[in-house]
Amino acid sequence: MQSSTGGRLKGISLTPQDGHSDGWGRRSPLGESPSSPMSMSIVVKCRMMMEEMSIELQQMKDTKCDLERKIRATELECSNLREDYQKELNRRREMQNELQEAEIAKGDLEAQHASIQRKLLLAESRASEAEKQCDELRNDVDSITARLSEATAAKSRAELQAADAEAEVHTLKTELCETGSRLVEIEEVRCKDLEDFQAQLVEAERHWREELDAKYEEIAQLTDTLSETTDALEAQRSENEVLTERSARAEDQHTRRTKELQHHICMLEGELKSSCQSARLVAESERDNATYARNQALETEAGLRREFAEKLQQQREKYKRR
Repeated sequence: MQSSTGGRLKGISLTPQDGHSDGWGRRSPLGESPSSPMSMSIVVKCRMMMEEMSIELQQMKDTKCDLERKIRATELECSNLREDYQKELNRRREMQNELQEAEIAKGDLEAQHASIQRKLLLAESRASEAEKQCDELRNDVDSITARLSEATAAKSRAELQAADAEAEVHTLKTELCETGSRLVEIEEVRCKDLEDFQAQLVEAERHWREELDAKYEEIAQLTDTLSETTDALEAQRSENEVLTERSARAEDQHTRRTKELQHHICMLEGELKSSCQSARLVAESERDNATYARNQALETEAGLRREFAEKLQQQREKYKRR
């Protein structure tokens, strides 16, 4: 609307007048400041819009704080998951160290088993050598026994010859009674030869018996040595069986423990991967939500400001047209 005093436009002041903060006045050319209902409604609407905008901004700030708290909680959870992952890595390293120690112990047991096998083979070779020596001694004893039998047969033949000689001497004595002196000489000679031959037979028999006793003693010693070697071999075999059983049990336990550890590690890795993936997805979702909410808040604030500016511009244009 135009004024009747020179066609000047009326100006609207949006600042409080007369020190009143809740009053808005219209400045007239005559210095009057009456309150217009239209200006009061505009002011009330502006105040309501400002209050609504402040409420919405406060809500957006609260939403932003909640999202920031959620993000901090998610980051804390991610840090806890990282710590759990580090602990699990340390535990896995410890398990790998235990596995390496078990492998070292297994190698020691295998080396000990190989050493015992070598000792067993050496003992078996010694036992076979002792058996060969015993066989050789048995052959020597058999040969000595055969020679002793031959000597006994020779002694029997000599005794038979002596008996024949005595019979022949007796016959000669009866036949040659006339030649007593000659018979006595012949008998003395034959008796002397017989005594010498008997002494030789006794000496040979004593010598062969001494050799036989020595061989028997040597056989007894070798038999004792063979029995001791056999006992040692049996003890070594029993010890080898015990060590073999221990090695088998240790290997089975090591294999079972290795499988359990590998299964547990696979399970933990799967759980850790799923937890990290879920935490990452949650964090990304929360971050996206926060970004979306922030963008929405900024867009809403910009829209409200544009709307307020447009309405204010429209009101100004209306007042200018008036």
